[in-house]
Amino acid sequence: MPEALPSRPPRRLRRLLRLLLVTVAGIVGLVAAALAYVAFVGVTLDASFLRDELAAAFSQALRREVRFDGPAQLEISGEPWLRVGGLHVADPGGFAAGTLASLGEARLAVDLWQLLRKRVHIRELSGSGLRARLVQRRDGSNNWTFDFPSAAAPEPAAAATDTTAAAKDAALMLDIRKVTLEQLAVEYVDRDGRSHFFDLAKLEGSSPQGEPLRVTMRGAVEKSFPYDVAFTGGPLSDLVGSAKPWPVKLRVEFLSTVLNLDGHVQGTGGELDFSMGTEKLSELERLLQDTFPKVGATAIACHVKFDPTRVEVTNLTGVMGRTSLRGELTFDNRGERPALKGRLDLPTLDLRPFLNDNAKDDEEDPKSFRDTYRELAQATFSLKALRNAEVDVELAVDRWLSLPGNVRDATLAVRLHDGRLEAPIAATVTDVALRGAIRADAAADPPKFALSLGTEDSDLGGLAELLSGARGIQGRLARFALDVKAEGDQGAELVRSLDVRLAVDRGRFSYGNFDGSRPVAFTLDRFLVALPAGRPLSGELQGSLLAQPVRAKLSGGTLEKVMEDERTPLDFEVRSGSVRAHLQGILQAPGADRGPALAFDLTADRTSDVTRWLGLPAGASARVSLRGKASMTETDWRIDDLAFQLGRSRIDAALARTTADGRPLVQLKLDAALVDVAELQS
Repeated sequence: MPEALPSRPPRRLRRLLRLLLVTVAGIVGLVAAALAYVAFVGVTLDASFLRDELAAAFSQALRREVRFDGPAQLEISGEPWLRVGGLHVADPGGFAAGTLASLGEARLAVDLWQLLRKRVHIRELSGSGLRARLVQRRDGSNNWTFDFPSAAAPEPAAAATDTTAAAKDAALMLDIRKVTLEQLAVEYVDRDGRSHFFDLAKLEGSSPQGEPLRVTMRGAVEKSFPYDVAFTGGPLSDLVGSAKPWPVKLRVEFLSTVLNLDGHVQGTGGELDFSMGTEKLSELERLLQDTFPKVGATAIACHVKFDPTRVEVTNLTGVMGRTSLRGELTFDNRGERPALKGRLDLPTLDLRPFLNDNAKDDEEDPKSFRDTYRELAQATFSLKALRNAEVDVELAVDRWLSLPGNVRDATLAVRLHDGRLEAPIAATVTDVALRGAIRADAAADPPKFALSLGTEDSDLGGLAELLSGARGIQGRLARFALDVKAEGDQGAELVRSLDVRLAVDRGRFSYGNFDGSRPVAFTLDRFLVALPAGRPLSGELQGSLLAQPVRAKLSGGTLEKVMEDERTPLDFEVRSGSVRAHLQGILQAPGADRGPALAFDLTADRTSDVTRWLGLPAGASARVSLRGKASMTETDWRIDDLAFQLGRSRIDAALARTTADGRPLVQLKLDAALVDVAELQS
């Protein structure tokens, strides 16, 4: 018999199954709808309950007191976002000591669908209202250094390779569409309690996967000086773990300053074309909160090649105020101290802004050694800084500005090793070729400085006028030597310890070289001037005047008093044949109520010995003497106790120029005790 067919389920059971299927389908549909709603619409949750946990986690990580008092929201969707605000990080002593930083609000939005494709798609990363107060204390400590636990010792190179690979994978996953930061304000308080301010009004950036990284910034420094920054780089994925060059382009605009970088980085090195121009280099001080020479308008361009231990600067050209330069330099940091090597050609050089932090852009050139002395006394450079570097640089200076006299065609070979400077120098000074050396020993305590310059078998040029102010002197030098020594760290210490020696040997000269004048010949067999530190000037001279032997002695004040007070005692005595001349008194620049005051005394057995000095024709010889006292101010002068005797004739006089009712008035008082007319006519 055929098998019996199974009987159909009862109708009640079929209805139950149908109801169960409909219910399950409905539940699945609701879940799917809910998931679709969450995925495509999203659900926003209040995450305020997490603030305490987040604050505790941050506190433990930063080892600082941290609190949240702002909103905390989380949206769960296919494009979730997180928003937090009111983050505060305390100073090392807690909020009672101060607040290091606070954040108004931060927002992060990502795309979960892209995450399924192993891509971190950041739709938005934004923040606003960040405030930071960075304090540098006098003892060197600060409030931004965190007391993190010591890191574990790094693993071998294999671990580093794994880290690089992980970073490369992370960079490949990143797809950043929008980054925005607004209203960022940083206050920096330096050791002296002065506040400096850096404000970021807005930062915008993006780095889509496989596309260039772009960032723009604008804000203000010290709340008054606006800046704009534009940066373009290559794709982030090419920056990490890649051997190919990563392009870099940066432009910074700040007041009148424009800075450009264009090139590439590759690993830890790279090559860049650098250019910078500004009307005032001091503007960069405000931007970078650092100190630069007060050189005024500046423009520099060069090509830079760098790695972690070496920087090569080529095709260097620039103008810094009145200094212009071109050349190439190499900075090497592989030794105990950084090393600088290269060559610079300087069509013009003004060293003053590099020696004195307080130099002025429009400062006039010194017109005398006194001006140079005063500038050096105010110089803020430090010789001890020579201990910090090794230098081997050739310098060629066409015109050396800011020095008295016409200094040109100078060459220096600057060698600095272990704090000891040796720089042979050659230069043309007032048309005289001088050679010598600059030496300094910063390793000594106190540091020492020395300068030596000299020449042999040379024309006098303008040296006489440069050193003494006397014009119309010409001739030749067999030997000239100038030696300067000093010790101390900065300018004020160095000028107080200056020891100056000047020597002239076997010089043949003449004075009175003016149109219509008859020059008077003289020689200097030996001329020595010494200005020891803190001691009076002394000098001696041996030579001849109009073929007559001459000896002279000179004494004066200390160099420091002469330069600071513009006055010096003077005692000068000359002997030549029968002539005796003596000057004694005070030399100083004429003023409203003061000026030079000198007593003079001249005697000679024969008038012919004196007239030859003055280039006048000689008459009959007779004994002559002239003595008196002379003084002058800015507007007046006078000669008192004037006594002139020639042979038997004698005249006493007083002569003065004064001012009466705004008009000059010359007064003369004359007393002729005896006048031998016949003798005078002869």
